[in-house]
This record gives sequence, C-alpha cells and structure tokens, in this order.
Amino acid sequence: MNESFEISAPQKPATGDFLSFTILDGERERPARITVAALALLRTSDDPREVFLANFERIRHAAYFMPGRIQRSI
Repeated sequence: MNESFEISAPQKPATGDFLSFTILDGERERPARITVAALALLRTSDDPREVFLANFERIRHAAYFMPGRIQRSI
C-alpha cells in the first residue's frame, strides 16, 4: 500500500445503517461508506464511530485492496 492512499475519519452525523468517509487516492477523492453490520464484526464498542476509529488501519487496508480499485504501478 502506498503512502498517498488515505481514508478520512467517519463523517458526522451517521445516517442509516452505514458510516460515510472519504478515500484519498493520490489526487483522487472518492466518497465511501461502511455498513454498521460490517463494523459489528469488528466490534470493540457499541458506538460504530468508535469501532471505525479503533480499526482505522484495517479499514484503510481493506479499502486499498477492494475490488474495482484502479491499481497504479509505481
């Protein structure tokens, strides 16, 4: 995973059954979201936002390797 790939903290307020965040891939910025059900698998708290922050690097890693992401060679 390269240094230019980042994700933001989840946006407030959370609406529905997911948390929204932003993927920053080099100069490209994309909206993203993760379901509360997916966060429940990582549960460290009853607050989905806290679970997201506690698993920030795992979520970043998963976002980097998600299907459909355009891989650029360096």
